[in-house]
Parts: sequence; C-alpha cells; structure tokens
Amino acid sequence: MAKRSGTARRRDDESVPTRAIDSVFRFVRFAEFEILFILFFVIAFIIFKDLKLYGKRYNGFVVFAAADYYSTLGVPKSATIKDIKAAYRKLGHQELNMKGAKQEWRPLMNNLG
Repeated sequence: MAKRSGTARRRDDESVPTRAIDSVFRFVRFAEFEILFILFFVIAFIIFKDLKLYGKRYNGFVVFAAADYYSTLGVPKSATIKDIKAAYRKLGHQELNMKGAKQEWRPLMNNLG
C-alpha cells in the first residue's frame, strides 16, 4: 500500500469533484441560514419599532416630575416643613384616616420608593 502525499484525507469511494460539490452546498446552506437570520431581525424590527419600549422609562420620569405633591398632600405651597411632614404621616396611616387615603398615598410612595 502506497503512502499518500498531502495532509487531506478522503475516503476511497469519494472522488474529488464530489467533495468540492459538497463543500459548495455546505456553504450555500450556511448562507441561506445567515440570510434567514438577518431577515428575521429586520422583520422583527419593522414590527416592533412602533412599540417604543426603549423610551418608556424616560416618559414615566417626565410624568412623575410634573405631579404637584402639595395638592396630593393637601397643603399650600407656602407650608412649612413641619406641616408637610404632618400631612405625609397622616396619609401614611391609611387605617386611621379617610377611606380615599390609599389612592392619594400611591403616587407619593411610587416616587419615594
């Protein structure tokens, strides 16, 4: 048995043209996968770009910054720190105060927490 030259090994039943054709088909299958992969992301971007999920955080920040907490606490804008703390604590104890305190307390706790 003669020693083969070169480093490439092949089976005896495979001819060189068959191996070349197989490698071309392997490349074409890979290229099809890449094209489908890119096409999937392009379609997903087109569909989901209108949802604007990336800007929601900033929009929420602007909404909270525009709230008037003096009216939520029920104190005038010229109120002292002592009056503001008293109104804040009064809203905090919902079980001791009015029935609508829970709805008034939520926006304050969302911003503080």
